[in-house]
Formats: sequence, C-alpha cells, structure tokens
Amino acid sequence: MKFTAAICLLASYAGFAAAATGCKVELLNFNSVAVGTGCIPFNYFASIYDPNTRAGYTIHATNDCGLSVQAGQRLPENYSLRKAGFC
Repeated sequence: MKFTAAICLLASYAGFAAAATGCKVELLNFNSVAVGTGCIPFNYFASIYDPNTRAGYTIHATNDCGLSVQAGQRLPENYSLRKAGFC
C-alpha cells in the first residue's frame, strides 16, 4: 500500500514538473531573506530586481533549474540565488 502511494505521488510530481515552463527563483540577501523573485523559463534569461540595492540581475535557468548570473554581472557579496520550485 505504501509503495503504491509512493508511486502515485512520484508520478503526480513528475507530471507537475513536466507541465512547468520555468523555475521560480529567489534572490537572497546576506541574511538569506528573499529580496527579489521571478519565474525564469527553462534555458532562458530573465531579470530579477532587488529594490534594496536598486539593481537588476540577469539570471539564466537551465532545464533542471541550475541558476547562474549572466556573464559580466556579479551578485553583491554574500547574496545568492535559490530555486523555489517550478512555475
């Protein structure tokens, strides 16, 4: 019974992930507080804005939600990106 439930749960998650078109991304400050969020389509670039520093960052998301900052840009010291799910 538990095995069947686990298979059903896994199948529903796989179906949800397949229906997703991108990655939900959070820009975290030095306190690990989300200061900017966005939905970035798979294998595409999108901008995330930080209202505290008044700066925007161009972020790339791979098809498995690997995240990187566009070449030539850097996040502020102790800032980071976090995958917050699919969108």
